[in-house]
Amino acid sequence: MSQTPVYLPEGTRLTRVVWVDNANVARAKAFHTASLARFAQAGVGIAAAQMALPAQCDAIAPDSGLSPAGEIRLVPDWSTCVALPHAPGHARVLGDMRLNDADWALCPRGFLRRVLTRAQEQGLKFQTAFETEFYWVRQTPDECVVPVLQSVFASTLTLDTLRPAIDDLVDSLVGQGLPVELAHGECGPGQMEISLHHNDPLTAADRMVALRETAHAIGLKHGYATTFLPKPFLHAAGSGAHVHLSLWREGRNALPDAKGLGGLSTEGLASVAGILDHLPALCAVLNPITSSYRRLVPSSWSGSHGVWGFENRETAVRVLGGPQGSTHFELKTPDGAANPYLAMGAILTAVLDGMERGLHPGQPVDRDPATLTAAEREKIGVRPLPAHPGEAIQRFSTDKVLTGAMGPGLARAFIAVRQSEWNHMREFTHDDEVKLLLTRY
Repeated sequence: MSQTPVYLPEGTRLTRVVWVDNANVARAKAFHTASLARFAQAGVGIAAAQMALPAQCDAIAPDSGLSPAGEIRLVPDWSTCVALPHAPGHARVLGDMRLNDADWALCPRGFLRRVLTRAQEQGLKFQTAFETEFYWVRQTPDECVVPVLQSVFASTLTLDTLRPAIDDLVDSLVGQGLPVELAHGECGPGQMEISLHHNDPLTAADRMVALRETAHAIGLKHGYATTFLPKPFLHAAGSGAHVHLSLWREGRNALPDAKGLGGLSTEGLASVAGILDHLPALCAVLNPITSSYRRLVPSSWSGSHGVWGFENRETAVRVLGGPQGSTHFELKTPDGAANPYLAMGAILTAVLDGMERGLHPGQPVDRDPATLTAAEREKIGVRPLPAHPGEAIQRFSTDKVLTGAMGPGLARAFIAVRQSEWNHMREFTHDDEVKLLLTRY
């Protein structure tokens, strides 16, 4: 838990203490500045069962291991406290879940910290970033969702049409200390992509939460609904939350090797192999809902095949670099329904496992994997991804590396939440799904 001194930005009236649950719903309790002394160190109380709530309703998921009894403390990590430029008088601080003055095992931020501690004990550090896509849309009185414009990838029309909202979003993010690198229109109608500069994985996950909440607030200001739903329009581009990653040892990037396969070092190859080896199980965390699998279709740049390639946007892992070797790689499969702390922790767990076991990813794929013949797929060792959340949950449940890293309590609650969502929504039409989940993420 952070020991950073308490600091509230000048003019703060309400401070939102934010957490993200297993369903990836961002929640908050806000306290007034007059009550700062009461909540600054002790935090605010929330029911332990908050980590058992599925996206469709505020009811405890069966077999989560949690019940209405029991309370934990959501303790502010004051190093994350910022004023919200789009909400004058409000500040946001990320909360850590504590029980009896100790880290609670079911805290998503705590899980990611545990993984990072394990890496640090091996002399490893990571630099990561989310490359995030979302839609601004309009809702009609009869709850239909319609695009705010018709456009194509990186169209200047998107920047001009949505400029007031884009400017407000960027200004607010920069005002919160989030370094915006790129902003552009994506392939879908009214779809945006925002790229933030890389940082340590915990900070990257915190920034993902901040970006999502800020985009929602700015959308409301301009009359838009904001959605990070993976597939809000059935016949338009899906939205991903791609993860970029590099591995560091003794202050140097350990990935590049100009002579290595794909420009990767032995450790880099093992990192990629670890992700690919666990990817079917990782999908339960990275692609947790029915909408996720409407996005994960071939030839859609979503990373729908469990293979890797150099600068190949159709492979699950896309390796990037230059003449001196590959400096980082991108995992394309994650989407905005994934809890960013659980996603980052699970990905890094797979990376560490690949390195510990000395895995090799096989040969890279230099074309659209969807065009491979059955014989070519078998030769390369293409790992088929799950077809739906139920299959992904089953793969995750039997992956001892991933569930072991989460710990029995968190893994059980996570599985229960996602299974409850699958049971509830497996027969949903696309329209049903959008009406329920449009603004959950």
